[in-house]
Amino acid sequence: MRQEKETILTTARRHHATDVRLFGSVARSEDHDASDVDFFWSIFSLVRRSLTKLH
Repeated sequence: MRQEKETILTTARRHHATDVRLFGSVARSEDHDASDVDFFWSIFSLVRRSLTKLH
């Protein structure tokens, strides 16, 4: 995951996601070949921008 960090963050920014966090087995270093990768992110800025356009 560390090698992919910049790619993940760049992709997140492109989609207006912020505060990207990794959780689950990968974050705990308990992952295995069949593990998925779990992310949490915020889209508050995107929602706020959309709401501002409504006014």
